[in-house]
Amino acid sequence: MEIKFGIPKERTKKEIVVLYPDTPVVIMHSKPEEKGSYKFELNKKAIDKFRFLLTGEEKVAFGFKDKSIFIANVTDNPVATGYKVTKKGTFSNKKLHNYITELISLDETKDHHFEILENVEVENAYELVLLRKEEDYTTQEVYNEIQNV
Repeated sequence: MEIKFGIPKERTKKEIVVLYPDTPVVIMHSKPEEKGSYKFELNKKAIDKFRFLLTGEEKVAFGFKDKSIFIANVTDNPVATGYKVTKKGTFSNKKLHNYITELISLDETKDHHFEILENVEVENAYELVLLRKEEDYTTQEVYNEIQNV
């Protein structure tokens, strides 16, 4: 007779939902409820667009003109300041999160998804365009489960 000691772990496999498998997207996650990070996440297509290897040394910078938002890979620019992208494709910054939220009047308690688009008027940067707000999702879409695959 074989005996298994300890309490077996009951694990359910998480279903991975990729909402934008063919579109480069930056997700600005909701404001943390208490202490926590004001997180931004690049999906797999965005990581590919910036040619990131996810070494933890890559950087992105943001620019603004009127109510337009721009993002650029500034990893190879030694004088540029930016936000360091983690090995998981995320970065955090409270001031940036608050500024974007106020700039385009977003609900800070919701996740917001921005498509990364070419802009012929801007060199070396991409424009971020709001795709849809969290409240636009149906109950079947599990937007909190977006992961880089």
